[in-house]
Amino acid sequence: MIKLKNILSELEWKKVIRNKKLVRKAICPPGKKFDPRKKQCVTIKGSEKQKMAKRAKKAALKRKAKMGKIIKKRQKSMAKRRKQIR
Repeated sequence: MIKLKNILSELEWKKVIRNKKLVRKAICPPGKKFDPRKKQCVTIKGSEKQKMAKRAKKAALKRKAKMGKIIKKRQKSMAKRRKQIR
């Protein structure tokens, strides 16, 4: 009974809207992910963590490259808003 209680306590369900429908999403603690076959949170393997880190670095580089354009657009739109308010 203690094992079942531990499994249930770490798994939380959150209601999210996907494709205009309310869906339950499993929320696991850091370092774990939801396994739909086992219906519980399982630890993420080292190889998978490495892949995730590599993808995160790649995404960060892409974001950094596009950040200049994003900031210019944001400043332009904020300037437009300031003009509308006055």
